[in-house]
Amino acid sequence: IMIFMHFIVMMYIITYDITCQWSKNLFTRLSKTALGRAIQRNQQIRYKVPKFHLPCHQESCWGQYSLNYEPGVGQTDGEGIERNWAWLNLLARCLSVMTLIRR
Repeated sequence: IMIFMHFIVMMYIITYDITCQWSKNLFTRLSKTALGRAIQRNQQIRYKVPKFHLPCHQESCWGQYSLNYEPGVGQTDGEGIERNWAWLNLLARCLSVMTLIRR
């Protein structure tokens, strides 16, 4: 972790199924949190919709929110986190009984 403390993040690329709506007024909502105070104004945040979900959006979203046109992302599809849900859901059932309330 100490190694990463010397890096400055200049740009974030956030992919989310409904980022075209979620990103609206994001800084207003974030300004009330510690994360919002940690993000510097000179850092760029680019919002994209994962490739699998983009065709379900209106055509007006396609160009602006497509990962295909974003420099530096390569062939990222933005769906990586969802690939883990199947086995994480099974794990969540086991972990839910390990809380203090259930002991």
